[in-house]
Amino acid sequence: MGTKISQLGINIEPRDIVTALFPYLGDSRQRFTMKLSEYLGSQYVYLVNSGTTALYLILNALKRISLKREVVIPAYTAPVVVLPIIKSGLKPVLCDISLRDFNMDIELLPGILGDQTLCIIPTHMFGVAVNGISRLRGAFGGVYIVEDCAQSLGSKLGETHLGKFSDIAFSSFNRGKNLPTYGGGCIFTDSKRLAGLLDEGVNKLKEQNAAYRFRLPFELAAFAMAVRPFVFGSLYPLISHFKDNRVPDDFVSARLTAFQAGVGASLLERIERLSDARMRNAESLTNGLRGIERIIIPEIPPDVRYAINRLPVAFKDLKDKNNAIKTLNRAGIDTSVMYGRPIHHIFDLGCNKEDFKNASYAAERILTLPTHSLVQGKNIDDMVSAIKGVCSR
Repeated sequence: MGTKISQLGINIEPRDIVTALFPYLGDSRQRFTMKLSEYLGSQYVYLVNSGTTALYLILNALKRISLKREVVIPAYTAPVVVLPIIKSGLKPVLCDISLRDFNMDIELLPGILGDQTLCIIPTHMFGVAVNGISRLRGAFGGVYIVEDCAQSLGSKLGETHLGKFSDIAFSSFNRGKNLPTYGGGCIFTDSKRLAGLLDEGVNKLKEQNAAYRFRLPFELAAFAMAVRPFVFGSLYPLISHFKDNRVPDDFVSARLTAFQAGVGASLLERIERLSDARMRNAESLTNGLRGIERIIIPEIPPDVRYAINRLPVAFKDLKDKNNAIKTLNRAGIDTSVMYGRPIHHIFDLGCNKEDFKNASYAAERILTLPTHSLVQGKNIDDMVSAIKGVCSR
């Protein structure tokens, strides 16, 4: 089949794996924590086995401060976000999104927040900052802001990393993220009070089991090889069967393994270059797609640095979306529908199916395009040409 560009891709090199297997600089988790703290400019950083665990620990810490029990999240986001909220004994409350950037529409928050609102979780979907995030903290007295940076590591507003506009933030290091250690996540904050509350929960986390730790280096090496364009194209008929969009019904909390921390520390040394590649590829794609009337792409201000995880394109006509999937596949581009349903269509939260119209509209119509460092100029030209062709029929 030739080469094919995967949705998931990063230049994980042999040295990243070798140095993680045979550390020579001491405790890899301590080293990764210190590097993240310096990179993000955050005083307190905690490593865990997933972004889901990170959010779970944050919510349990906030519960110790407040008796409030409602958590406001976007109606279009990763469904797994709901799990730690429910597991913490809290109630998810939904806010519709804006079609400007497919993020939480913070202008709607005054009509949603109540005397039971514990916190708001604005998600920087696809690595694009929530519009107005810089003015959200402190806008609603007694309500905590928890930034979901699972898809936005490397994105900044000015010189400030996303995650620094809130009381506390978390990120993910899963396979499709900007710094993939094949699972993992982190919490970061400058709040001494919140850090003190997190300490107990983090310290209780146990190590992953021996079987998991043993197979992890092999799985990461296989992943790093599989996303290479030639390998991905050659094995695509097989790899495509392993795509799984099912929503899990539970999660396990644990520590980030020493191996994953070693890989993360190694990758972090190249994060600026990798983020620059995502930014440039997203900019080239948006420039090429801008002005096509039959699609919606996020509005990205020219003076920001967004390390776009994947570029979302919403097709106004569903036939165009289906045709684009086929056309892009023939052009050697793997695509994803990401979250094909809004949160209130997945979980029974007491909402009507007709609620949150923008979230429902986006979930049905969004197709994402790869922007990672393995994407080349020709691939970008092929993506733009394919979508222009579909939307001109």
